[in-house]
Amino acid sequence: MRNALLLLPMAVLTACASPLERCIDDVTYLHNRETAKLDRLASDIDRGYRLEDATRYKRSNENCENIFARENDPCWAWIEETYEKKVPVNISAARRELAAGRAEQNRLQPIINQRVAACRRTHPE
Repeated sequence: MRNALLLLPMAVLTACASPLERCIDDVTYLHNRETAKLDRLASDIDRGYRLEDATRYKRSNENCENIFARENDPCWAWIEETYEKKVPVNISAARRELAAGRAEQNRLQPIINQRVAACRRTHPE
């Protein structure tokens, strides 16, 4: 039991990110989000459509307790249902957007590398 209590602070400390990791995450966060967005755009171009969440409503005929309903009468409540809808992609516009996004990432990559190097200098492990 005592050994377990001694190991507990170690487990908590290892679960947290180091200052170096936090610094690198801060520097690369937006770049990583943009990369994920461009990867989704590339897969949309390959498929020819993108998936969008949409909502449809359908009637339910489950019995419910309603003060105005007779016993075992259906409620006919509307149920909201979410599904993925295929939306066509303008391939030429999407390719232009992808090329512009990749060019911007390539332009910013040296700056990000410099900032990561600064993190490594500031927080050596």
